[in-house]
Amino acid sequence: MNDERSGLSDANDSDAQTRDAAGGNAAAPGTMAASTATPRPRRRVALAALLSILISLFVVFNRSREAAGQYLGRQFNPPLTAADFTLTDMQGRPFRMADSQGQVRLLFFGYTSCPDVCPTAMGQIAAALGQLDPTDRAGVRVLFISVDPERDDAAKLSTYLSGYGPEFLGLTGSLEALQAVAASYLVTFYDEPAEEGQSRLITHSGNVYLIDQTGQIPVSFSGPFDPADLAHDLKLALR
Repeated sequence: MNDERSGLSDANDSDAQTRDAAGGNAAAPGTMAASTATPRPRRRVALAALLSILISLFVVFNRSREAAGQYLGRQFNPPLTAADFTLTDMQGRPFRMADSQGQVRLLFFGYTSCPDVCPTAMGQIAAALGQLDPTDRAGVRVLFISVDPERDDAAKLSTYLSGYGPEFLGLTGSLEALQAVAASYLVTFYDEPAEEGQSRLITHSGNVYLIDQTGQIPVSFSGPFDPADLAHDLKLALR
C-alpha cells in the first residue's frame, strides 16, 4: 500500500514538474480557444484604424485640391464640350442649350417616377445650391431632362421640380429626340421588365454634369456625393 501511495505521489510530482516545465499550471478548459480567438478583434481594430487613416488622407487630399482652386468632382481632362440640343421646357417653350451660355448649368437625366436615384440627386443638388450666396445661386440653372416622355408631361415636371427650387428646369421631347440628346452626353436609358401590377422602372445614368459658362464640362458627380463638394465646384465655375 505504501508503494502504491508512493507511486501516486511520484506520478503527481512528475505531472507538476511537467506543468512547471511547460510554463505553469495546465490551462483551464477553453483557455486555448480564447487564445486563438484573440487575434480576430485585433485584426478588426487594425482594419478600422487603417480605414480611418485612408478616410483622413482622402479628406486632406480633397481639401488640398480645394485650397489650390481645383475641382473636387470627377474631372475630365481635357474638359468635354457640352453638346447643343433643343427640347421643350416645362412651360411649353423651346429650350436650346446654346442659348444658356453665360450660366453655369447642372445637367441630369432622370424621370419623376424614379424611386431613388433622382430624388437623391435632386436633394443633393438643392443642398449644394443652399450653400451659395444669392448672387452665385442666380447664376446656376439645373436642367432635368426626362427619360420618360410618356408619363412626364410639362405639368408633372413642373410639379415635381418646383419643390427643389426656382433654378430647376424640366425638359422633355419625343423619345427619339431624348435618346439623341442622351447619346450626345454618353448616356443610355432603357425600360426595366415590370411584372403585372408594378410601376414601370427605367434604368438611367445617375451622373450630374457641371457645364461652365463657356460650354465646357470640367467635372461630373455621381451619387451619393457631398453637396459641399458640388457647392465648391459651382463657385469655382462661376468665377
